[in-house]
Amino acid sequence: EDSEVVFVATFFPDGVRIYPQLTMLWHEVVNDFIDEDHPVAITYCPLTGSLAAYRTNVGNVKLAMGVSGKLLNNNSVLFDYYSAANWSQITGQCFDGLFKGQFLQRLPMLWSTWGRVRQIWPDAQVLSRTTHLRRSYGHDPYGSYLNKTSYYDDLSVMFPLQNVDKRLHPKRRILGIEIDGVYAAVDKEAIRRKGVDNFTVGVTPLAAVWDPALESVRVFMRNNGDRTLTFSWADGHLVDSDTHTEWN
Repeated sequence: EDSEVVFVATFFPDGVRIYPQLTMLWHEVVNDFIDEDHPVAITYCPLTGSLAAYRTNVGNVKLAMGVSGKLLNNNSVLFDYYSAANWSQITGQCFDGLFKGQFLQRLPMLWSTWGRVRQIWPDAQVLSRTTHLRRSYGHDPYGSYLNKTSYYDDLSVMFPLQNVDKRLHPKRRILGIEIDGVYAAVDKEAIRRKGVDNFTVGVTPLAAVWDPALESVRVFMRNNGDRTLTFSWADGHLVDSDTHTEWN
């Protein structure tokens, strides 16, 4: 359906790949390949509503990931088939096992809806539901992102947390960023209202931009050569304040 949530990967050399949320929630991990030397894992945890993609090369080892059935901070614990080490789905860190302390390299993903995505990428590949497994594809036991009274929007957290941060509603939609060990949360609704926000994470200047075509937030580094640009909206166009150049 046009309203279905889908996850979009644009980093594959042969084109865009789309992973429907209503398929991902039953499996949580899809192991894929950029090429034969660069495996990746597309991961989704319904309990935390968190989407993350990672390169799964660790040194000279190519990993494939699975779901352990364990939880840490209400979030799925992944394992690698090479060593059975435990990894956090939401941070990509190994916290127990052979690779303890190692982080997987994160890859950018987009979160949108099928109706919007297929207009922009009509030739994208889509993850098949023909898995030969008995799953209720098309049904989400946790509710729906379209229903504002479901688990994805209420105050409940099913399993224990080591820390509770009350600055935002616990189910507030955010875009998570990590640069050189510094973390930031971008409030998607605030960016939708504002259109664009200029900020830094550590020493890296970034711009968060609302993409109305996808109803999603895009984040860019705002360095251009030796300049650090500052963006704003002017007459419906995204421009930088230094040169008044228009950007898409």
